Amino acid sequence: MITTDFIYIFLNLFMLIVFIVTGRLISKDKKNYWKYAKWPVITFTLILGLRLNRGHDYIHYMEVYLYDLEKEQVLFTLFNHFLKSLDTGAHWIFIWYSGAFILGAMFFLKSIREYSKWVLPLFLISFTTFSEYMIRQAFGYTFVFIFMLFMFNEKMPKYKRLACMLVCFLLSYSIHSANGITCIIDMGLYYTIKRPFPAFATIPLYIIASFYLQKNFDFSYLNGILSFLGDQNDKFSAYTDNADRWFGNDAKENIYDRNPIIKIIQTIGECSLIYLGYYILQLKKNQKMIFFYNLFICGAIVSQCFYSLEILRRMGDIMYWYWAFPLAYVLYNKKVITTTFKNKLVLDFMMMSLLFYAYEYLKYLFLREPGMYKFLWDL
Repeated sequence: MITTDFIYIFLNLFMLIVFIVTGRLISKDKKNYWKYAKWPVITFTLILGLRLNRGHDYIHYMEVYLYDLEKEQVLFTLFNHFLKSLDTGAHWIFIWYSGAFILGAMFFLKSIREYSKWVLPLFLISFTTFSEYMIRQAFGYTFVFIFMLFMFNEKMPKYKRLACMLVCFLLSYSIHSANGITCIIDMGLYYTIKRPFPAFATIPLYIIASFYLQKNFDFSYLNGILSFLGDQNDKFSAYTDNADRWFGNDAKENIYDRNPIIKIIQTIGECSLIYLGYYILQLKKNQKMIFFYNLFICGAIVSQCFYSLEILRRMGDIMYWYWAFPLAYVLYNKKVITTTFKNKLVLDFMMMSLLFYAYEYLKYLFLREPGMYKFLWDL
């Protein structure tokens, strides 16, 4: 159904404009980052925080807040108790959650502020759904962002950096245990993989995952991993205890089936980014962007492999949403790519196919489910 709610569309487009303008200003005046960065923080906090019943877990986390339903996530429960001490109403907690997420993100994005012109708007487009739908995990991701900020800080003494990373790991884990796994993956990729995954290998893997494994994967290969995840997270444990139900063919959800044309467009767009990202990273090596690129590659393949299985797809999506960073790097270096790429027709086709990355955001704006565009003033 086409969304016709003017306020919802206007506020989200206004937020995108704020991120675009802020990115341009920071790119021109990098020394005064927070002079401009405060505006995305304020805008995101209010527009996402004042939403009403948007995201499948919205009501659930109101109940978690009111009745302490997830006490095993210690820091999350303690933070909710703090909010209760301030007499915060259940509908208002999402302002705090959204504010923490974007504040952590803006601290993190300061480490790559030279690319802000492209990174800020693309980050908003890629990560908004995460903040809206995976509420507790996104709130805990605040400390994953800070974890990566310390990980990138080569100027800090090694023992201090590792100590700060350990604190961030524990904080993120105590809000949502899956974030601990994310930190471990991030460390593994950043410290052990110093080159971008080669496109000649990853593009075929992506296509195999999308067109074959998505329908034919044998989940018995994942029994060990699923058992480990079940030990780490009570909610995931409920899934692994009923593995035949959650990870068998009956678990595949038809709502995730894509129109064949959209699937082909997505495949072309993502393979184009995989190739162009690898191409520019060969010409202009950047360790942070290599990390983001490799993280995106891992996420893209995992997400495609489990596209119709929400539980496992979520694991891939967290990494996949980092497409914003290699795409920003490609656009930032467009002149370099244009002057060195031999076949201009192929390059133009691949650059045009990158428009696919606007598709999900356009759906978010104009094709919401009924009622998924309300704010607190609609109560």
